[in-house]
Amino acid sequence: MRARTWCRRCFTGCSNTGTINLGNITVENVTGELEINNVNGDITLTNIGGSAVAHTINGELKALFRQVDTNAPMAFSTLTAG
Repeated sequence: MRARTWCRRCFTGCSNTGTINLGNITVENVTGELEINNVNGDITLTNIGGSAVAHTINGELKALFRQVDTNAPMAFSTLTAG
């Protein structure tokens, strides 16, 4: 069983989060500029406001936004998700 990284905050600002072989990343109720990276785990973003750049290797990526910053670049990628 893999460990789970859990980020549940309500804040405005920037967040840079990542793991390598430490499990899944879940982010909820966050507003700001997010940068999330994971290796061997999933990324789940729920009720996000602002912008996000999220990349995972060997994991699934799901993102649900409540508000999008149309002036900020965003990128999402997965490699060998399954």
